[in-house]
Amino acid sequence: EVLRLALSGDVKVFWISENKKLQDRSVLYRYQSAKEIERRLTEEGEKKSRNVSVIGIYTPGGGREAEPLSYKIAAGFSGFGKVLYLSLFPFGTCNRGRDGMSELLFFLKQQAADFSERLPGIVQREEGMDVCGPVRWHHELWTFTKEDVENLLCCIESKTEYNTVIFAVGQCDRTGLAVLQCCSKILTPVWETEEGERLQKEFLRQMRETGETGILSGLAEVPVRPGEWSGDFRAVV
Repeated sequence: EVLRLALSGDVKVFWISENKKLQDRSVLYRYQSAKEIERRLTEEGEKKSRNVSVIGIYTPGGGREAEPLSYKIAAGFSGFGKVLYLSLFPFGTCNRGRDGMSELLFFLKQQAADFSERLPGIVQREEGMDVCGPVRWHHELWTFTKEDVENLLCCIESKTEYNTVIFAVGQCDRTGLAVLQCCSKILTPVWETEEGERLQKEFLRQMRETGETGILSGLAEVPVRPGEWSGDFRAVV
């Protein structure tokens, strides 16, 4: 009866579990510290107070222009609030002034209590947005899970002033899918070439046949010509 009443309203229900390996935002490990439980409950409560737009950019056609194109698209949002750009290209070369994502993932995995305070020291200010450059080593992205993405977004929503978070997804692997599943809108630049359109169709086919309905529902295609893109993508967001 209690659960029925809770689930019918705007109430967050947590489950207490003795299984430490059970990974879910609504599950609390029974034997963790009281301080950690309090942190989780506080973050969930504060999360409702702000609404941050989460946008993913993924180019199924790939190619050497995919990374700078993602950056250019993200920069277009800078005039509409405070933007955080996170590069998830495993071999990224853009914005490599420092190992931003390596530091971000380290502190995120450590569940650092002062994570939001460390964030300004990790990002670089470029093109009117805060930029977190690619990882130092590509394998650091292998352990970036959906739960990590949710924890990161929870912290950003509750403890920062960002209006928009943009993930530049470099690969559609386990990590890439975990990130895209957490995005409310996904922009997919489509090269206006026979090969580019073929790759886009194959990407859509695989998303349909693997049941990624959430990704498909938030998808918006952006037609581009290699080396000539200068369009206004905001109309599709």
